[in-house]
Amino acid sequence: MKSYLTALDDGSFMRVQYGSKINGLLVEYYDKDYNLTGTKIIGKELPVFGGFYATKDNYYVVTGENNTDEDNTKEVYRITKYDKHWNKITSTGLTNCNTTKSFNAGSCRIDVSGNYMIIHTCHEMYKSDDGYNHQANVTI
Repeated sequence: MKSYLTALDDGSFMRVQYGSKINGLLVEYYDKDYNLTGTKIIGKELPVFGGFYATKDNYYVVTGENNTDEDNTKEVYRITKYDKHWNKITSTGLTNCNTTKSFNAGSCRIDVSGNYMIIHTCHEMYKSDDGYNHQANVTI
């Protein structure tokens, strides 16, 4: 999934769309009658887009980076937290997680339970003993 539609508190809508040609996220705002009222572009953190999630107070974007060299020090997933005005608050990354291709052959689903964010996605793993890079699910 590369496009997300979120209802805002005032009855308007926000659409978040990943765009490879703009090298980031296109954010569009619509009034309650679906008239476009504004746009902005948010630069992506890592080159591969995974997903978007909105909570009451924040937005979250998950990005990744391919790691075909099987480098355990390379960041392959990043979760970035923004406020409701798209100001970056913080981010955290994952390394050393048996990943050559982030988000390969699947989707990225995000949910929150209490104080925990659960990200369920997919990846292509390091080459196994049979000589293949197998795909698997991963929960962060």
